[in-house]
Amino acid sequence: MNKYKLLRKRKDGLHRIKAIRDIYFKGVVMYPEGTSGGLVSGYHNLSQEGSCWVDDNAVVTGNAVVTDDATVSDNAVVMGNSRLEDNAWVSENARIIENAIISKDAHVKGHALISGKARITDYAFVNDHSFIEDNAIIGGRTKVEGCSCVKGDTDLGGRIRILSSMVMTGGEWREQPPIVITASYHVYATSYDAIGIGCQRYSIEWWRENVDTDRMSSLRYEEGLSKKEFESIERAFEFVVSEIEIIRNNLLQ
Repeated sequence: MNKYKLLRKRKDGLHRIKAIRDIYFKGVVMYPEGTSGGLVSGYHNLSQEGSCWVDDNAVVTGNAVVTDDATVSDNAVVMGNSRLEDNAWVSENARIIENAIISKDAHVKGHALISGKARITDYAFVNDHSFIEDNAIIGGRTKVEGCSCVKGDTDLGGRIRILSSMVMTGGEWREQPPIVITASYHVYATSYDAIGIGCQRYSIEWWRENVDTDRMSSLRYEEGLSKKEFESIERAFEFVVSEIEIIRNNLLQ
């Protein structure tokens, strides 16, 4: 049984959708009969199956498809040949274009732009003005924020967090402890009691004891880091330490 209908075509060629029955998700009514939704080009943009929905003033156009239990909301736009699958969610002012695929509980929001054949999957989170393109894959609860750009054949997975204005153009990252990428450097967990900053890897205790020594200062100057970038590394260090503590506590429970 169909779950929605198209209302009268607007001057821009789009139709607002309207629920013609209650739409359920896991036994709960998400969109009651009569609910007006967002805008689509035609029935091919939004599946009649599952609880998938286009909400608010969001737009799905071109050959883009929203299926399963995926949601597009706020002012987000999904277009081209892109797809939203599973329980994916695109919100705020995000744009999904070309052949991008968002799936498996991934969330894209802010002013993020996903293009090319990029895939956002497995609980990944992309926010702010981040730009994901080419054949990049973002998964495994990875978080990409700020004005970061991930492109090429980059493959990210495993609780990775990319902050600030990092540009990644390739490589596979599969760190299971949390990893934070900062403006021009990376800070990451090498185990549950050690952290790497760039190519230097020491225990958390070592870093705390040496963070203000000449060795750490030389790290800044040898790599040409500004004071602001160096401070971002220090913040990232504290963030990684806190994430490790959370993981440790969860393992002990």
